[in-house]
Amino acid sequence: MVTSPSSTACRACKQEVQRLLSGLTEDGRISLSVYETARVVSSLPDLPGHTARIDYLLATQGQEGRWGPRDAGYGLIPTLSAIEALLTVQAAGRGGSPIISTVQSALRGLADVVPGASLRLPDLPAADLVVAALVPRIDQHLSTVHLAGTAKLPTWVRDMGSHHGRRLNALTTRLSAATRLDDKLLHAAETFVAELAPGSIQPSAAGSIGASPAATAAWLATKPSGPGATAARRYLAQLASHTGGPLPCVAPVAVFERAWVLNWLRHTGIPVDVPKTIRRSLRRSLTATGAATAPGLPTDADTTSMVLATLTLLGEPHDPSMLRTYELGTHFCTWPGEQGQSVTTNAHVLEALSLYVRARPAERHRYLPVIRKISSWLLDQQQDAGHWDDRWHASPYYATFCAALALTRFADPPATPAMRSTVRWLLNTQRANGSWGIWCGTPEETAYAVQLLIQLASPRHPRYQVAIELAKTYLDQTPRNGGQPPLWHDKDLYTPETIVDTALLTTRHCLHSAPSRQRRDH
Repeated sequence: MVTSPSSTACRACKQEVQRLLSGLTEDGRISLSVYETARVVSSLPDLPGHTARIDYLLATQGQEGRWGPRDAGYGLIPTLSAIEALLTVQAAGRGGSPIISTVQSALRGLADVVPGASLRLPDLPAADLVVAALVPRIDQHLSTVHLAGTAKLPTWVRDMGSHHGRRLNALTTRLSAATRLDDKLLHAAETFVAELAPGSIQPSAAGSIGASPAATAAWLATKPSGPGATAARRYLAQLASHTGGPLPCVAPVAVFERAWVLNWLRHTGIPVDVPKTIRRSLRRSLTATGAATAPGLPTDADTTSMVLATLTLLGEPHDPSMLRTYELGTHFCTWPGEQGQSVTTNAHVLEALSLYVRARPAERHRYLPVIRKISSWLLDQQQDAGHWDDRWHASPYYATFCAALALTRFADPPATPAMRSTVRWLLNTQRANGSWGIWCGTPEETAYAVQLLIQLASPRHPRYQVAIELAKTYLDQTPRNGGQPPLWHDKDLYTPETIVDTALLTTRHCLHSAPSRQRRDH
């Protein structure tokens, strides 16, 4: 019996889906964070894995002396965090020549950056607070720790720390008298926890402060005993035990991971038998104000809408009226009081409401005006070149993937002209090796671009087939899982590994089934 390539691909796809589902643990898979790991090194040297965390920092320094991507803006926070942590180790008498030379190299790396209009602090959560907290700590260390020469932070970094320090000072003054903090601040509590009144913060049920190892370690350093301290130490020790020491930026991320993975699998048409336990966990994540990415974080419109949309795709539509909590005059905020706005959050809200209306046609009159409002707002956010940008991902390819697919599937009225512009942008930005990417070509960004082309472009387009074949060759040479560059926004960049694996799997499925798809003729 001869096995056809299509049946072999189908079996491989089923095996990959099963691997993904079996990997949907209670913690989730997320990449390690230089920023968070360094904060734990600095705050909690007695936590098991301390030496491994220091080794991780030493091993991950880039050739330019900085940590993170080569983009100096994105690299600033992990670099400052690593410098401060290594100087803390040196000041405690536990360092040595490797640490000294690493810090010197890092300071040179920052000094080599040419500040200008193009250098800015990216829209990362609490980025201004983090820089404001780290710069004076580093300056204090450098005044006492002996390094060869006159080692110091460059002027542009110190100026940035001073500028953002005004907000941190105002925040700590306000919070010092508070009896309870706004949950959205807890994720960056390491920047101000020492100034808080005793008892104003307590760990979540998971044992974390704001689902952040850095915040939890900083809080634990101020309160080393008691029931809450025991839970917090357990939370950190368990995270560290999984890796031998280094920490991720946020944990656990089960709800976030499950909603995105299952949503993308369902939309791509890949058959998937979802275990009852996973369905139940998504249902239970919903509260009166929605779902949170992780215990200890506030509920938000992005996670809520993806959970709602995914449950509808699984045949369990839930009333989305909880999303009204996040509705503004023209669009939806990620959470009340958000500083900024998110294209991807609104794309996901559009999806959740539209899928619900399709499942419950009698509710159309309630949500159609809102669907039209979000559609209009998303179209207004499209850049002249044809793409979208967003505050939760460094790459325009993810933002465009979310916005363009939501508008294609759910916009009222249809958004055909905007999609033509998106197709042109995609074809014009493909790299010579078949990939797409903001800094360099990456499998993740290429996956988003390929799925968009398959959905939006006509196979009769003169450049379509060449672009698809080049991308297929590039992706065929890519490992099937793991090791993708971090592009998602937290206090530094991270990779939600199972979600990115799903993007690659669904793209391969789309490439396999593309000839039989009916596409819009753009």
